[in-house]
Amino acid sequence: MSWSALPKEDQNAFDKKAKPRVFKEGDMVLRKILPNIKDQRGKWTPNYEGPYVVKRPFSGEALILTDAEGRDLQYPVNADSAKIFTTTTVEAPMSD
Repeated sequence: MSWSALPKEDQNAFDKKAKPRVFKEGDMVLRKILPNIKDQRGKWTPNYEGPYVVKRPFSGEALILTDAEGRDLQYPVNADSAKIFTTTTVEAPMSD
C-alpha cells in the first residue's frame, strides 16, 4: 500500500504524531548498521554502533559525525539512520 493510497484523514493523523528528527551540533548519536553486512551472530547482531558526536548537521537531514578520537567519518550519515544516544543506568543486585 502506498502513502498516496491512504485516506487523507489517516495521513493527517500520522502527520500530527510524527516528530521530525532534529540533531544539534555536539549531540551524541548512534549510527544504524546497514543490513548488507553479514554476521555469524544472526539476529543477535547489534543494530547500532557508536556513540558518535554530531560535528555538523545539515538542513537536508545529513550529519557529519566524529568518533571518540576526533576523526570524522568518511561519509555523511542520513538523520533517518541515526538516533540520540542515551545512557541507561543498571543497578547492581544487592547482596544479602
